Amino acid sequence: YINYFFLLLLVIFSFNSFGYESYSFPVNTQINRANLYDYSISVDLSDEFIALKYDSENETFLNGRFYSYIRTNIPTSTGDSFEYSYNISEFTSKCVLNDSGETMYDDFVDLYIDRKHYSDILDIPNFEFNNIKNTEYENSTNEFELVTNKNIPSDEPLDCNGRITFNVELQL
Repeated sequence: YINYFFLLLLVIFSFNSFGYESYSFPVNTQINRANLYDYSISVDLSDEFIALKYDSENETFLNGRFYSYIRTNIPTSTGDSFEYSYNISEFTSKCVLNDSGETMYDDFVDLYIDRKHYSDILDIPNFEFNNIKNTEYENSTNEFELVTNKNIPSDEPLDCNGRITFNVELQL
């Protein structure tokens, strides 16, 4: 009887574990390729490596600047309004002790684009093309500025470095 009892329990659990309901939701999409734009965007930098100079009197780094030059193949005569955005995936700065590698100062540089401070790199708005270079295509120039936000005394040997990594996206 005990064997039949376990067999009966096994059958009950088997029926319960295989019971399910299924629903189908049809999904369909159509993309009209004639409505897509064949435009592209590219960026060149005035400097790809910025060495910030240290001001020992003020115990800070001097500001560093570089420019991004945005080019497109969008004719300025299209009449369409396009924008672009900077998608910053990395923005770091730190100073470590030379002998131990211990981090002494972290995130000591702030980012400014066209003289506007961006404390949250994930919240940078879209930019309109300013067409500084008088060409027949949409273009733009932006000034990036790296500004030290804290004093860094020179009483200990430090190795300071940082990195900014971004891409440019065309907003249609």
